[in-house]
Amino acid sequence: MKLILITTIILFLGFGAFSTVYFEEGFKEGWESRWINSENGEFGKFILSAGDYYADPIESRGLMTTEPNKHYAISSKFQNELSSNEGKNLIIQFNLKFTQDIRCGGGYIQILSSDADQKALEQDGKDYAILFGPDICAKDKSLRVFFGFEGRNLIWKKTLDWPKDQLTHVYTLVISPGDKYEVWTDLKRVAKGSLLEDWEFAEPKEIPDPDDKKPTDWVDDPEMVDPDDKKPEGWDDIPEEIPDPKAKKPDYWEDDEDGEWEPPMIPNPEYKGEWAPRMIPNPNYKGEWAPKLIPNANYKPRKDVYIFKNLNFVALRMYQGEKGTIFDNILVTDDMEYAKKLAKETWAKNQKAEKEMLVKVLEEQRKVEEERKRVEAMQQLENETETETETETETETETETETETETETEKPDKKEL
Repeated sequence: MKLILITTIILFLGFGAFSTVYFEEGFKEGWESRWINSENGEFGKFILSAGDYYADPIESRGLMTTEPNKHYAISSKFQNELSSNEGKNLIIQFNLKFTQDIRCGGGYIQILSSDADQKALEQDGKDYAILFGPDICAKDKSLRVFFGFEGRNLIWKKTLDWPKDQLTHVYTLVISPGDKYEVWTDLKRVAKGSLLEDWEFAEPKEIPDPDDKKPTDWVDDPEMVDPDDKKPEGWDDIPEEIPDPKAKKPDYWEDDEDGEWEPPMIPNPEYKGEWAPRMIPNPNYKGEWAPKLIPNANYKPRKDVYIFKNLNFVALRMYQGEKGTIFDNILVTDDMEYAKKLAKETWAKNQKAEKEMLVKVLEEQRKVEEERKRVEAMQQLENETETETETETETETETETETETETETEKPDKKEL
């Protein structure tokens, strides 16, 4: 009892009054009992691995994707359900390592509500409360922060870059009272702002009038054909191709046997393409038409959108074009100091050793690739030499055969003798 009391006091003093860790996963022994794969489709398999380079072969292990061109869907329940974060921060943090040059794949995690069915998660489900992390399949390949709100998926208006290398990085999202947010990468704040300004939590105050129609005489073409521009005489008489004036009939060409020789055709430098009249400014242009705006009946001001209720699951649900993405040290808490402490003890402590090992691995891979190319070039050279030798042998054989034939032809007939 005394030990429990002392531990409670240490946590209370060390991480702040009434702080809570809702979820923490470092993927140690027994992780399989805490994570449930979706049975609603054919999903890729995760294993516990540190990859080919690491700071420590055991401590650096995380959950790694093992199959290319696969969707993944696995989730774990909070240790402490989040009933509401009203008046408190909500911090989501995790380590991520792309061990490959990935062309398409999600490196994000999702936070799900308490009513989520872990075994029924769909591969492209939009039923998340929060989605956070890099998305390489997106056109801009940026860091994503999406929210599920009243049946809508709200997309971050900002575009944020992230470290696109093969090292481990730690990503942190902080949602705060006052509808504020921050995004951190490797313990450095890289973005901050207002939830209400950077996501469409509130519907617009005004919307286009559905009854407003574009007038029939509205001119929305900024340019028009010049009515005074005429096609020059002889424009269509210029051929697209002409005979090559530098080409000469080969010496071996026999018109009687090969037909009449014709020089090859080349692009005509005088050819100007299909004629089109020039365009001039349209004097009747009125600009791009848009319907008038009217008040939105569904608009209502929003406040306290930072508050999330009844969150109880972390999900890794994404597509992976290449295998080898590692997730580790996933944390959901209301204590930023504890999040920083965990990042320092895991990511910061290990980054130097991991980078040194990666440099060695890449150098070894370079040497292996150079050796492969050398062997391939030698094999190609041997093949070409063998082909040339076979061709020479065939030529010599044909020559000998022709000589023998000519000799037999020149021999006199015995009857003539």
